[in-house]
Amino acid sequence: MKVRTERERSYRILGLALLIFLLSIAGFWWKGNSSPSSKSPMAGSPQVALEDIFRTYPDPSTFRTFVFKDGFVSKENTLTFKGRCSDAYVALLIFSSRIDYRQDPSRALVNRAIPCPQNKIFFYEFALSDLKNLAEGTYYVISADQGIKGVWYNPK
Repeated sequence: MKVRTERERSYRILGLALLIFLLSIAGFWWKGNSSPSSKSPMAGSPQVALEDIFRTYPDPSTFRTFVFKDGFVSKENTLTFKGRCSDAYVALLIFSSRIDYRQDPSRALVNRAIPCPQNKIFFYEFALSDLKNLAEGTYYVISADQGIKGVWYNPK
């Protein structure tokens, strides 16, 4: 049985500490330089492909629709969003009925984020005269929760 001297123990401990330090630096470098193909929609959640998240969302036919014709939706010429929100913002989106938002969420004709009120109940009106990019047709509207970072989620 070999007895180690104090100096040998110190060198072994120092070598082990140096190895742990170098592995930690390598791990931080690797994590910071890796580039996943897509980001998670919610800040702090595991890396998940957005396509997989959006596939689980409701079918577009389940959302409220409106017909835009001759520049009007109704006598008031406004579109009202109201409901509950649970994050920092509520995203208000309008899609053509010919577009499935789950396949291409970036094709929203309107995508506005408004702060979620303190009481978590929102009410917002669009003056359709302000929406210059709407052509005659059928559209559906979505309200969704949105955090300070990341994309909208929980479409309603």
